[in-house]
Amino acid sequence: MPVLGNLENKIISSSVTAQTKPLEAKPKEVKPPVKEPEKTSSNNTTLWLGAAAAASLAIAGIAIAHGRKGKPAGGDNPFLQKPKRSSAPVQKPKVEPQKPVVEESINNKNTAAGKTNPEQQAAGNQPVIINKLIKFDEAAEKLRLAAELKIRGEISKFFKTFKKGGMDSMNFNHRAQRVVKETDRQPIADLRLLSAEDCKAVTSYQRNYQYNAKLRSGADLSDVEEIKRLDRIIQDAVPLEEEAYVYRGIRTQKIWDDFSELDFAKDLAEGNILEDKAYVSTARVYGDLLAQVDPHNFSGHNNSGYIMRIKLPKGTKGLDCRRSIGKDLDGGYNAEFILPRNSQFRIKAIDKSQRIIECEYILPAA
Repeated sequence: MPVLGNLENKIISSSVTAQTKPLEAKPKEVKPPVKEPEKTSSNNTTLWLGAAAAASLAIAGIAIAHGRKGKPAGGDNPFLQKPKRSSAPVQKPKVEPQKPVVEESINNKNTAAGKTNPEQQAAGNQPVIINKLIKFDEAAEKLRLAAELKIRGEISKFFKTFKKGGMDSMNFNHRAQRVVKETDRQPIADLRLLSAEDCKAVTSYQRNYQYNAKLRSGADLSDVEEIKRLDRIIQDAVPLEEEAYVYRGIRTQKIWDDFSELDFAKDLAEGNILEDKAYVSTARVYGDLLAQVDPHNFSGHNNSGYIMRIKLPKGTKGLDCRRSIGKDLDGGYNAEFILPRNSQFRIKAIDKSQRIIECEYILPAA
């Protein structure tokens, strides 16, 4: 509370002094004193009460002049200023009515409200499962195999010449460095020698195209002895202790026909999941077998497929084909690392100009 100034103190003092002075008798009317009985006079009390009232009025006037507001005790006080009300209208918060919750659209995913097609799923960041199912046709499969062998043979010839230092016309070295980065780690070698029967089953798989062709068509080969052995060998593999990279070439066009796009290729997009019903043969290095299926080396049709750069997380199980010979060699089939059938790969990025898909292997549920 601010201290009263000198002027205000003088006003209050003069008010009190003025009320406490005794009134002088008029000289014109002088009367003899009348003796009255002694009474207890209240003049002093009355004068001090009057002085206190006058002082209160003075203090109130000063308070009004200073703009101070007191707190009324009971009713309205004429000496207090009432707060001014704002003339601006009060803005009420806008309340949106709650939308009704349709129970059917929550619980029933088969309703129109609950259905989503692959395009809607992709837009909503929900991955589309791409089932790499290709109908098996014996005649078409022979045509495919003949076309593949021709292309592979020509590329392999150039690659072997390049490896011997005879030529670099196809720039294999540059391509290898783009596919296999310096920071990529290979799976740690598993050199436990397979039994003769297991080794025979692995060799049969590597040389017989019909195993994977029929598996990709959805055929059930669970009773085939070689399939049983491959499943067991992969299941008994030592899981990777750290993440590693492997590589795989895939065709997205019918190279044995009119080079039209295969059905599964239209859904290849970042975030989607590619699922393969067959065993997935991959390479640990950029060698002869990987160069043969690299679309970059397919002159005139280098948009006919992709190289998959696959990151294998810790705990991955696969067949390290070095177990067939028990030696750490990278040539031919020894460079293969075979993942189990029904493997899934999450697509992280697609480089269409370089024909490379960055993806990550999804560990199967325990």
